Amino acid sequence: MFGLEGTAVPVGFALTILSALLCVWYGLRNWNRGYLTEEEATQKEVWEQEDKKVEETL
Repeated sequence: MFGLEGTAVPVGFALTILSALLCVWYGLRNWNRGYLTEEEATQKEVWEQEDKKVEETL
């Protein structure tokens, strides 16, 4: 197959190409997803408010 001896080299090439295609697919699938969900963003705001209160009392 393409002058390659053995099976490990063609399998390695095939897995490399498959891996690249999966990376492109994953990137396109998650292109515009937000970093935080609404629940996480709300929890982060609560934590920030608590941190401000703690820093003010110190």
